[in-house]
Amino acid sequence: MNIFSRIHQIGFWTAWLKLKNLLFPSDPQVIMAASTNGAYQYLHKYRYVLQKHNEEWIDSGERNKTIWTCWLQGEQQAPVIVQKCLQSIRENNKDYKVVVIDETNLDNFVSFPDYIIEKYKKGIISRTHFSDLIRLELLDVYGGVWIDSTFFLTGPLPEYITQPPFFCYQRRPFGHMMMGNPLLAAHKTHPLVQDAKRLLFEYWEHEDRLVSYPIFHLFFTLMYEESARDRALMNNIPYVPVELMDVMLYCLNKPYSPQLWQHLTSLTPLHKLTYRFQRYGVDVNKEGTIYQHVLNQ
Repeated sequence: MNIFSRIHQIGFWTAWLKLKNLLFPSDPQVIMAASTNGAYQYLHKYRYVLQKHNEEWIDSGERNKTIWTCWLQGEQQAPVIVQKCLQSIRENNKDYKVVVIDETNLDNFVSFPDYIIEKYKKGIISRTHFSDLIRLELLDVYGGVWIDSTFFLTGPLPEYITQPPFFCYQRRPFGHMMMGNPLLAAHKTHPLVQDAKRLLFEYWEHEDRLVSYPIFHLFFTLMYEESARDRALMNNIPYVPVELMDVMLYCLNKPYSPQLWQHLTSLTPLHKLTYRFQRYGVDVNKEGTIYQHVLNQ
C-alpha cells in the first residue's frame, strides 16, 4: 500500500496527526525512546571492546552469600525510607552478609583507575553512575548479590535470583533497553559483569559527558547484539519482568488494607521504592497509606 492509499484509508486529518506526533512527539516515553536510540547509535563506537574478549567462561559454581548495597554518604545520613529498606534487607536475609558501601569503606573492597576517581570527584561521573561502576567491580571481584538501597524486602531472595550464575530483571526491548540493573546477582568473574565493566571503563576513559542516563542498559544491549558469547549467556537468564519490582511503588499512596498488602507481597518479596517522592506523587504525610505501613514495619 503506497502512502496516498494509506492517507485515503485513514483520512487526511488522522494522517496529519500521526505525522505531527512523529515529527514533534509529546509522549515522554516516545521522546525517551528517540533519545536512547540516538545514544545507542553513538555507543556502537565502543563495540571493539567486546571483540577483544570472547573466550569461553567456565563457571566455578562458587556462590558468595554477600549482599552488596550502597549509600555513599553513609547509612546514618540516608533518608528514612532508605534506612527502612536496608533494615528489611538484613531482616529477611539473615544467612547473608550485608555490606553497605559508603565513601569511608569503599577502598576496603575495590579500587578504580585514577581517571575514574578524578572524574567522580569533579562531578563528571555522578553518584548514580559511580554506583554502576561500584556494583560491577564488586560482583566481578567477589560475586554475590547487588541490591539498590531503595529495595524494600518482604521475604528472602527467591531462588531464581540466587541459583543462576547471573541474574538481572529484564524488559521488552524499548529504546534499546532490555534489562534493569537495580538488582544484579552473579558468580565472580562472570563475563556479563566483566564486559559491562570494560565498556563503562572504556567509555569514561575517553568521555567527559554522559551520552544517556541509562548508559548501563544500552551497553548491555550492545553486548547482546555484538557478542555471541554474551547473547548465549543472556538467553539463559530466568525471565522476570522489571515491572514486577515496581508494583508497590505505584501503590504507595493507596490506602492500606490487609488484602492489598497481601496482594503486593504475594507478587514478589522485592519492591523497588524511592526517596524522590515528588517524582512519583507520593504524599508522605498522608495517613493510612501503603507508604506509612512500610515505615511501620
